[in-house]
Amino acid sequence: MTDTSMEPTTTQTALGPIPIWSHPGAFASSKPVILAITGAWAGPDDMIALQGVVGPAWDACVMRLPGNGAPDLAQTSIAAWARAVSETVDRSFAGRSVVLLGVSIGALVALGVRSARVRRVLALEPPLVMRKLWPMIDAVRERRRDHPQDRALIENIFGVTDAGLSDLTYFDLFRDLPAPVEVVVGDQPLEPRRITERYPSFVDEPERAWLRAQPGVTLHVAPDAGHNIHVFAARFLRDVVHAALNKTLSEERQAEGRLAAAIPLTAARVLFLGPGGATFAAALAARHPDARVRGAAKAAEAAKVAGELFDVVAVRAPAGDEAAVLAEGGWLIAGDTAGPPPVGLEAWTPGPGGVMRAQKPGGAPAVPLRLEMVVFAPKLMDIRTRLPAQALASETDLRVELARAPFNLPTADREEPKILILQRPALAEPQSWRAAMAEAVASGWVVVLEFDDHPRLIAELTGDPGAPPDWGRFAYQHAIQVSTPALKTFFQAYNPQVAVFPNAVFDLQPFPRGRDRPRVFFGGALRGPFVAEVARSLGPAIAAHPRTEFTVVGDRAFFEALPTGHKEFHDYLPYEGYLALMRRCAISLSPLEDRPLIETKSDAKFLDAASVGALTIASPPVYAATIVDGVNGLIARELDDWPGLLARALADPAWREGMARAAWDYVRAERMFAQQVPVRKAWYRDLWARRDALNRALYARLPGLEAAVQAKGA
Repeated sequence: MTDTSMEPTTTQTALGPIPIWSHPGAFASSKPVILAITGAWAGPDDMIALQGVVGPAWDACVMRLPGNGAPDLAQTSIAAWARAVSETVDRSFAGRSVVLLGVSIGALVALGVRSARVRRVLALEPPLVMRKLWPMIDAVRERRRDHPQDRALIENIFGVTDAGLSDLTYFDLFRDLPAPVEVVVGDQPLEPRRITERYPSFVDEPERAWLRAQPGVTLHVAPDAGHNIHVFAARFLRDVVHAALNKTLSEERQAEGRLAAAIPLTAARVLFLGPGGATFAAALAARHPDARVRGAAKAAEAAKVAGELFDVVAVRAPAGDEAAVLAEGGWLIAGDTAGPPPVGLEAWTPGPGGVMRAQKPGGAPAVPLRLEMVVFAPKLMDIRTRLPAQALASETDLRVELARAPFNLPTADREEPKILILQRPALAEPQSWRAAMAEAVASGWVVVLEFDDHPRLIAELTGDPGAPPDWGRFAYQHAIQVSTPALKTFFQAYNPQVAVFPNAVFDLQPFPRGRDRPRVFFGGALRGPFVAEVARSLGPAIAAHPRTEFTVVGDRAFFEALPTGHKEFHDYLPYEGYLALMRRCAISLSPLEDRPLIETKSDAKFLDAASVGALTIASPPVYAATIVDGVNGLIARELDDWPGLLARALADPAWREGMARAAWDYVRAERMFAQQVPVRKAWYRDLWARRDALNRALYARLPGLEAAVQAKGA
């Protein structure tokens, strides 16, 4: 290598030593790596400028093939060399992400590498059919004659022997690819045979068609280039490399996000191993702000720096030594796994989002608890159904499933710990509940009713003539879970087993700053005529700030009553879309009419606004219990208060932002879903532990149930 700043580092493999040239510090770094594998007879200057091309976010390394500026290996074949490179990558770049950039024969080697650390392969002009290499075959024969040391390479790699040219092909390298492959070929065709000043492409049209049809393979054609793309189409190749590295980093960020989503919300000490980690730390902080997160390139480094053991170690691909930094009973969570788990850990088990998990023995073992949540009323109920199920699925001692009605009770061992959570089921008559509960109890299920609104209030707001005909239906389950203390008081009149799990925030992004133009948000369902009165009252605020834009979701009456043309209406949206619209806004309006039973509703709209950094202006019912007026929000006690509060909030960004930040801080400290997970799990396990007593109490509340259960043989 003529770049004197590059130095070789040698890795011993089962087939012999492999030197890799890099700039100082590259092997001790935690950055992702791009490893170039040059061609069979490449010069010493090939690819030495790669570091300058890829920039400081990557460590660039260069490997020359055995026998060409590097020691021979014990075996000479593409498969053998690829095995040795795989071993080198696993040993030298443990815990790091690797992109391979192979040139010609080096491209074949890169395609044969099977390492979980390889995220992408860039293969420049891989010669797939050796019989077609007419432009260079005479030169290869001469080299075989004049350089006996190259005979093994020429015979085993190119297929040139005393008997002639063998039918050697390399299509099999594309079988079971571990990562996306981008093949780059020149646009100067191989055929027809002709006299040329420089080599044409070595990849013929039939092979190009075959490559285009392969899953996971992208074909790029370099203009004005033949085989030596890196020489004659350097700018084009640079753009391809940059795009590939950017895609790899984007995929890495997505992988980090999946790992973060699989971290148990009860884990206190979390270690991320490998390059990057910023996306992981941010994603985990958004779900679990109380967790202490560390990052390190390798487990040994973490052990020296942290001086502690971790509840969870997260890594994209394990290096094999992660058990040493795990506490007893701790978990390794990996995105890519190949082979058995690291020494000292139990077998891999699947986790959420496609990750794999392996536990370190020790600690108090917890028998997994099965949670089956069935959704009967999905509209606008994500925060009580889908999102809790997704969050709880990260807990290693839970098995969580979410289903929609109609629903058949799943088969399960009667003694398996299990809870069935029914969200707003439509059953009303005792005989319907008796049949359903007989099946559930006979199969060993503890049944919990999820209900987050007062039934009479729902009936009034939806226009039903009255309350449900049988209030006793709320006695026909083992237990009930609700969102507010007022609802608990109501339901306890029918069922003594009621738990309050307040609505919470599942994902708390960093507090936003500097919104150029303050937008105002309103989103609601079934709020009645009062909200239209509030909308009409905002005329003075709109007159003082005529360019203010309003975003309205759901309530057409509020939208129509707004005295401005700067407004947009959206029908009901998925929860994430609703939050995305709210995130564009600096102020959220939450008017709520004071009426009987309104105190049973929750402050969910305030939580939504606080989580996206928007100031809430709200009515006293419900919200005055959470909002400290003028500190973390504003309370409009009379109809005439709405325009004045809105006008001041629009006019004073610092005042507005200070209250919004206080609300965001309150949510982070007290209203994250992660903070109630231990309480939820403890309650569910307590219900299971008391199932016999709960069954006896349920038999007393639902006549005929015990006989129905006995009739099923339970």
